[in-house]
Amino acid sequence: MKHLFFLVSIIIIATVGMSCKSKKETTTSTQTAEAQSEKFRLVVSFISKGAGTDKTKSAALLAYIGVHPKKPTYTVAHWGREGEADYCLHLTELTKSEQADFVANVNKMMAGSDMVFVKENAESAHSRK
Repeated sequence: MKHLFFLVSIIIIATVGMSCKSKKETTTSTQTAEAQSEKFRLVVSFISKGAGTDKTKSAALLAYIGVHPKKPTYTVAHWGREGEADYCLHLTELTKSEQADFVANVNKMMAGSDMVFVKENAESAHSRK
């Protein structure tokens, strides 16, 4: 009987300890998700409708970034099976007027494609999840 009481006590203590631990982990993962959400000056999303993304538009965007005198940095969040991706740019290398020109030029380049979305001052819906 003593052994049964001792075994039940250990199980209860272990269960209480584990439940406290998982609450702590949940809080940590929530805080991590909040810390990862960040706004970008420009997010260019390439989507697919079953036949891949618009390769000519993505090549044009990368070429424009490559030839730009200040070479703005970007991150890419790949999120789909057919090449879907978000190109996220802070544009901190550029002045406010240069940022406006850059965004206007990107909007002009991406016009005419229903598989490219350009968002300003937005979060990437797919980055670092």
